[in-house]
Amino acid sequence: MIWLLTKVFSPLAPIFHFIGDHRYGSIAVLLIVAAAAAWVYVPVAGRKIAGGLIVAAVAAGFFDWGYSYRAAIDRKAWAQAEKARADAEEKEEKRREDAVDSAATWAREEARRLASEEENRAKQSKEIDDAARNSHRPGLSLPFVLQLGKIR
Repeated sequence: MIWLLTKVFSPLAPIFHFIGDHRYGSIAVLLIVAAAAAWVYVPVAGRKIAGGLIVAAVAAGFFDWGYSYRAAIDRKAWAQAEKARADAEEKEEKRREDAVDSAATWAREEARRLASEEENRAKQSKEIDDAARNSHRPGLSLPFVLQLGKIR
């Protein structure tokens, strides 16, 4: 049943959207039709009723124009706000990417520096080991080191 209703009434959806967006314009059209009917079918006061209905239709038309004008301003402001939001989001994404890139660059430089320091330490340690191995002078004896500890 719902499928049938959607198939039957879905072509009418744009009309209902238009009527929803231009409700006063739709009322103005109905008032003009009513004015034409009053002009033709009301025998005594038809012209006066038709005149009043036309005045009401013009007023409703002005209301519709005002609301449409305001809606256009709102759509323009919404588009500007959406563009500003997208620009801010893009700028924030760029800032984050730049921060990540600078942090990665700093981390690479720091890793190189630490590797260089480690290489220098290993080189110094090797030189100390080589010097100790190649040295013919004896080191400090254990009793002498223990006596140094007692001097304090």
